[in-house]
Amino acid sequence: MDFNHYLHSLFNPRSVAIIGASARSGSFGTLIWKIAKSASPRARLFPVNPKYKTIGRETSYAALTDIKEDVDLAVLVCPPSVYPKALENCLKKGVKNILLCGGFPKSDLTEPVLEAINKTTAAGVRIVGPQSLGLMTPSEGLNLSYLPSLPPAGEVGLVSQSPGLSCTIIDYVTNAQCGFSHVIDPGFEQVLTVADYVDMLAFDRKTRCIVLYLESFQQPRKLLSAIRLAAANKPVILLKGGQTPGSADIVINNSGAREDEDGVMKRALVRAGALLVTSLKELNYAVQAFAMRKDLASELKALGAKKDFDFVTQQKGMFSFSGLNPEQVQRLKDEFGVYIVKSGRMCVASLNKDNVKYTAEAIKEVL
Repeated sequence: MDFNHYLHSLFNPRSVAIIGASARSGSFGTLIWKIAKSASPRARLFPVNPKYKTIGRETSYAALTDIKEDVDLAVLVCPPSVYPKALENCLKKGVKNILLCGGFPKSDLTEPVLEAINKTTAAGVRIVGPQSLGLMTPSEGLNLSYLPSLPPAGEVGLVSQSPGLSCTIIDYVTNAQCGFSHVIDPGFEQVLTVADYVDMLAFDRKTRCIVLYLESFQQPRKLLSAIRLAAANKPVILLKGGQTPGSADIVINNSGAREDEDGVMKRALVRAGALLVTSLKELNYAVQAFAMRKDLASELKALGAKKDFDFVTQQKGMFSFSGLNPEQVQRLKDEFGVYIVKSGRMCVASLNKDNVKYTAEAIKEVL
């Protein structure tokens, strides 16, 4: 990621204070602290809890302001009733990034708590959440989440509004021999929204593919602009929740309504360059397509030399086709098990058989 992006220090902090870190068995503070420490982060970790002098081998600080070093990121795993005081200390300390972890009922986010969040935001602080599963940057050994282990480092940036689906998508991507640049759960998006994270991933040099699972659209215009920017240089794969009766009930329970029933946002997302998939199976195919793009390169270049196949360009490691019509794409899927995925002007191929030459021959057959 370029150092001048406004979210750089959030995802690449040099120091992290975990407010509410604990040694009590079964508490959220204990879980987050142990997971963060076990990942062996490059960032220095500071536990903050007035109930302890030490947590493990680390000195525990009674208050954030007692830490002498600068703090790039504060993680709050304390009850929301403590947020106003904790956020006030963040302002005094000059912390610019805050992660508000979940695990508490929505009803705990009372009006005074929300007012404290808004006051902190007005001071220029960037806040993830509230009610966020957390975030991960595997290449930095950074795991500030409830997920027990870091996925492998790689080139896929994941933003998911569902903690449960995050785990499933991580498994799919890992099985496709890919790793992650960043994993982000935006929580309730009180301050930072999915649009901010997509914008960050668009500029992030470690990210070459963006995967989104969305149940709702906060700041839709800003989101579409961010996707349009990202899709010009890297694939943006998007799975929208609520497309089946069962998942629709979950989305309504989470967000209070089923969004985009008239399809307006769907059409806007396609125009912005997002590759829309309708199931986890299709998402898996799309990730596989991204994973095998380098192996397929030489075979596609050979096909590109043929006059009847309009192989346009290779950009950012992806391959753009304009010679395949929708009928040919459907035939490849039905007859040969080859799945063509498109994102904006870019297109790559995946297959059900682990054979790159088979894919190239199948494309040749339908031309």
